[in-house]
Parts: sequence; C-alpha cells; structure tokens
Amino acid sequence: MGSVANTLLPVILLMLAGYLAYRRGILSESGSRQLSDLTFALLAPALLFRSMARTDFSTLDFAVPLGYFGPAVPIFAGLAIWRIRNQAGFDSAAIFALGGTFSNTFMLGVPLVSLCWGQEGLASLLMVVAMHSLILQTSAIVLIEFGRRHANGAGDPWRVVTQSVKSTLANPVIAPIVLGIFWSLSGFQMPTAIDSALQLAGAAAPALCLLLLGASLGQFGLKEGVRNAWLLTVIKNLLHPAAVYCFSRFVLNLDPLAVAVITLAAALPVGNNVYLLAQRYQAEVPMASALILVSTLFCALSLPILLAWLGA
Repeated sequence: MGSVANTLLPVILLMLAGYLAYRRGILSESGSRQLSDLTFALLAPALLFRSMARTDFSTLDFAVPLGYFGPAVPIFAGLAIWRIRNQAGFDSAAIFALGGTFSNTFMLGVPLVSLCWGQEGLASLLMVVAMHSLILQTSAIVLIEFGRRHANGAGDPWRVVTQSVKSTLANPVIAPIVLGIFWSLSGFQMPTAIDSALQLAGAAAPALCLLLLGASLGQFGLKEGVRNAWLLTVIKNLLHPAAVYCFSRFVLNLDPLAVAVITLAAALPVGNNVYLLAQRYQAEVPMASALILVSTLFCALSLPILLAWLGA
C-alpha cells in the first residue's frame, strides 16, 4: 500500500500545482498552449528517442509484449470503431481508444515494478515500455491523420493512405521513435554530451505534462469530461488488465512473473501522452484531462488490491 501511495501521490500533487497555477493566473490559457507545444515538439521527442536508442531490441522476448499488446490492440480497435459508429470524428475516436489502453508504464510502472519484483520484473516491463508508444500512440496518430486527410477530400483512398503515412512519420512523436529504433539497431554509441542533453530534456517532460494537466482541469473543470472518463477508467483499469492476465496466462502460458508484471502494467493509470496528444490535436481535451485524474485516483484504491492478489 505504501509503495503505491508513494508513487501516485507525486502525480496528484503536480496536477494540483498546475490547477492552482492556472486558477491564480500564474499560468494562462495561451501559456499552457505554448508549454504544451514545447513539450510535444521538443521534450517528449527527446525522451522517446533516448528510450528507443538505449533499448537492445536483439534481447527482447517478443512473447512478453505479445501478452500485453495481444489484448490491447483489439480493445483499441474496438473502442475506435464503436466511437466512429456513434458519429464521433476520427480525432475523438483516436483519443478515446488511446485513453482506454495507454498506461503510464514509465513514470509509474518502472518504480512500482522495481519495488515489487526487482530487476527481473523490470526486464519484462521494459519490453512493453519499448513498444508502448510505437504501437498504441502510432495507431492513434495514424487514425487522426487518416481522418483529417479523408475529411479534406484528398482524393482516392490510396492517396489518403499515403498522405496519412507521410504525416504520421513526420509527427514529433513518431519520428523520434523511428529514429531511435534505427539508432539502436545501428550499434553506434551515443556521444556523452548529446546523451546528457537528451536526458535533461526528457526528464522535464513528465512533470511539465502533469502541471499542464492540472491547468487544463482548471480551465475546463472536471465535470465536462467526467462521464466518459469513468467509462474509460473501467475499461482501462479493469477490462484491460483482466484481458492481459487471461491471454498471457491461459493462451501464451507465460512465466508467472511476466504475467504479473504485464497485468500490473495494464492496470496502471492512463499515461500522460493521451492528454498531450489531445492537446496537440485539440480533440477531447476535457475528457483526457478528467480521465488521467479519475484513473489515477481509481488506481490508488485498485492497485494495492491487485498487487496483493498477484503476490507482490
């Protein structure tokens, strides 16, 4: 219980600080937008590129991330299709689907898994972390770009697809992931000065994102997006981990430790990147803000129970 509280409390405090900063006029709406652009265009890419570049993909056991993404991808697709069929736009569908599947695996998952299962458990988690943004966030951005190209009447379907892919690859989130993977596969050593600069820039991204989340709650309030936030919290923090547990244990027959780690990863609160993407594309921002707060508060109660059941 104490380890969960110690991990989640800083998240809530930083969001509260951002909320107070906005309500007291320290952080304006235009200032929030500029800081969000800075985070999306510079700080988050630094974090993503360095994470990918430092991952040794040759050592990954792809059965472990399969246990996580095997259920996550169908849930993502199902949420997106359901949202589109209910007359929502592609932008809204992408943020909605990402909100139901994207965990805070790095900032919350790494310390929790380290405390509960040590280095052996962390190795399983990092296999998921290495592919998390690559699979889920890329899928969301592709969906958004496709919807926008289609809405703008880009012409024949093939042209819509090719233009969507080009826009996706140029996205400040996707480009550093792809470049980081190529850097890792190349075997080149990162110069110390560049690595340190990337580390400093990337370290600022999570805290700044949480402050901006709090400011967004101050701007929109919790009530505006809370209905969908509760629905997605149930899907993200109950349905998703249950599906991961059943698939990884009974279908893939993974090692019990790996099953426990990726089940916990699926049960973690919604990741900050959902809000960052919503802010970037101005889609479902109130819902994304409310979702991360509701999901975090929910996990303060659910994670101790889950960890006890997993035998942590």
